[in-house]
Amino acid sequence: MRCVRFALAAAPAMAFILAAVPSYAQDPPPSAAQQAAPPAETPATDTVALPQLDVETEAAPAKRNKQKQAIKSNATQAAAASPAPVETALPGIAVEGEKLVRSFQATTTSIGIVTGQQIREEQIQDLQEALNTQANVSAPEGSRGNSGIVIRGLNSEGLTQNQNPSAAPLISVVIDGATQNPEATRRGARGLWDVEQVEVLRGPQSALQARNSLAGAVFIKTHDPTYKWEAIVEGTAGDFDLKSGGFVFNAPIVVGQSALRISGQSYQRDHGITYTNPENDKLDDDVLRTIRGKLLLEPDAIPGLSALFTISRVDDTPAVTSVSPPFFDRVLDVSGLTDFVDFRSTLTNNFISDIGYSFAPGMTLRSVTAYADTETDIGSAAGSLYARDVTRVGGDFTQDLRLEIESRGNGLSGVVGLFYGSFKSKNDTLDSFDYAAVSGGFLPALPVQDLILDAKTESMAAYADLHYRFWDKFVVIGGGRLLRDEVSSTTTGQVLFNAFAPSIFLGPDYRPLDGSFSNEFTEALPRLGLTYDLTDDQTIGATYNKGYRNGFTEHRLLTDQFNTVKPEYLDAYEVSYRSTWLNKTLSLNGNAFYYDYKDQQVAFDEELDFTGAGTGLGFPLSYILNAENSHAYGAEIETRWRPVAPLQLYASLGLMRTEFDNFVGPTENYSGNEFPDAPAYTVAAGGMYQDRSGWFAGANMRHTDGYYSGGDLQNSPLRFVDGYTTVDVRTGWEWEHYTLTVFAKNVFDAQYVTALGFNADEATVGDERLVGVTVRGRF
Repeated sequence: MRCVRFALAAAPAMAFILAAVPSYAQDPPPSAAQQAAPPAETPATDTVALPQLDVETEAAPAKRNKQKQAIKSNATQAAAASPAPVETALPGIAVEGEKLVRSFQATTTSIGIVTGQQIREEQIQDLQEALNTQANVSAPEGSRGNSGIVIRGLNSEGLTQNQNPSAAPLISVVIDGATQNPEATRRGARGLWDVEQVEVLRGPQSALQARNSLAGAVFIKTHDPTYKWEAIVEGTAGDFDLKSGGFVFNAPIVVGQSALRISGQSYQRDHGITYTNPENDKLDDDVLRTIRGKLLLEPDAIPGLSALFTISRVDDTPAVTSVSPPFFDRVLDVSGLTDFVDFRSTLTNNFISDIGYSFAPGMTLRSVTAYADTETDIGSAAGSLYARDVTRVGGDFTQDLRLEIESRGNGLSGVVGLFYGSFKSKNDTLDSFDYAAVSGGFLPALPVQDLILDAKTESMAAYADLHYRFWDKFVVIGGGRLLRDEVSSTTTGQVLFNAFAPSIFLGPDYRPLDGSFSNEFTEALPRLGLTYDLTDDQTIGATYNKGYRNGFTEHRLLTDQFNTVKPEYLDAYEVSYRSTWLNKTLSLNGNAFYYDYKDQQVAFDEELDFTGAGTGLGFPLSYILNAENSHAYGAEIETRWRPVAPLQLYASLGLMRTEFDNFVGPTENYSGNEFPDAPAYTVAAGGMYQDRSGWFAGANMRHTDGYYSGGDLQNSPLRFVDGYTTVDVRTGWEWEHYTLTVFAKNVFDAQYVTALGFNADEATVGDERLVGVTVRGRF
């Protein structure tokens, strides 16, 4: 009901804003000669149609997307100027994650791209699977489903593992302009139905993407409405009770001025895990439901105005793929006194208003207003000794007002903006332990913790990212972010300190956990760089970026002390190379980086044994310390090649080394150890052959080197995850309106784990071989 009331209240406001606020415009549409080839060119048109399959809006795109279309077709147009054949030219790639539409070849940031075409062709099921195709990027399942995204060895939840809500994520996940909080990143942001493109920006993005992007950002762009009638339906079925269905309905309201797009998906499967307690069986059920509506308004009465309004709702309950030894029996045993597992589901709503106005050639004023709310419910199976009843509510509001500058012959391009963000969370926790079950009814069930934690961060910033071309071949990059963060939290409630104190007859001892904390941080985060065009098709560059994560204050119950956590800082030095070869049929791109990391925030646990008798019946209390210094270095190399018109190939290599330089913990010295979740290398490759007759076939593989499990600061051999390789294949046939795909995931049925628990008493296992079939209709 909350999201319904918000939508009803927002509708009149949107109408008012549309009439009064400016919008977005792009370059003029391609000429008629570019849009249609003469009849004599029909064979050539057929051969170049393949790379354009990912361009769903090509026939009638929104005015705001004309520039993207021009970039995607630019490679073919440029190749046409050469006397060599152009039918095998690679399509151009447009990126939007840096808040300005640019060609991939014009960027210095290391960006991994997963297009909508790749998602469909490779039958990629969710965001985690898409991220696992990229160099130096992974989304390993672990910690009973409470794991994040890893870019260059840095987890989105940091080494604080989301233990304190005042700690910002290290990686920003942005869907259509709405920033997702940690709960939505875990559960809620993984759906890829009707997604146009996923961009993975490696390295600090704090200058452009706000406080929560020290390690990078993931930018997800869904398809916008177009000015043509269109309907898409798709169904998938396969092993492990896989059932998925999706639809898209696109309709112009007034051609060239307004359009509507509605899409939705229902996805479910299991993972072949069994449980010693049948009450836990639903942990194996993976269920995702999404619905999205987008309204586009570009009225002729206000030239240059473009407004896009988006509402989406996601109900997500991922499976928990944790198992007990022997791991490949795929059985989870939680029958011990101190064993428990909880059920988690998240409901996410996104409300986005993207309004822009082109008031002069190459000058667009854009306002992006977004509100994302989440509600996560955590519970336990019937009969659990340790029962959880937790509700986590988040509400994130962001307002981004920026000026987008396209170069119009003066050499200047980029973006200048103002940002405001309010990030709120409320955790309402009631956990209890069933003493009656272990004492024969002599003792009652007791609440273990009854707490309410409210956390809020307000962030204000001015930012810029400007590029200026001079002497024809040089581009200087300058900008950064000046920000002010205010971080506050309030805790009320109590924690069971000793169940038998002061005596077994006088009742348990509860300790209050009340307090309010507030911290302010003002930071200047520079962004500098220089590029040089070696030739028309080769560019080298060097950049410097500074990343930041806010600090905060917390209360340690066992010591009854206040703990001040310092902000994290990351100095990133990077060189880039962009190139195309063989008449634009081959691209070769790479980045190399060095990180100097200071005051890395790290979570530690101290056990509260609420029996007071060393029974092990208790729970961990987390606190955060700062690691003094650490560093990392590595590289990404990525290539695409189209040797003949029907065949496209790609490959990537990620290399990485990490080390804590100076880090002494409460009981151990971690200096010289590697970061957790940081494999030394990753390799990926794939290809797709699509014959003119309609038949197609493809395959892709991914190898991840070994690494230490998340949270393993000790680099324990027991928690080292061995390297693993997976291979996927598919084949099928495409007709005018229908596509049939038969696919196999992990076709060689590799047995592997992605995380190991403490003392290797539990592991998270990868999926076994899955065979399925997808039928897609487009009208």
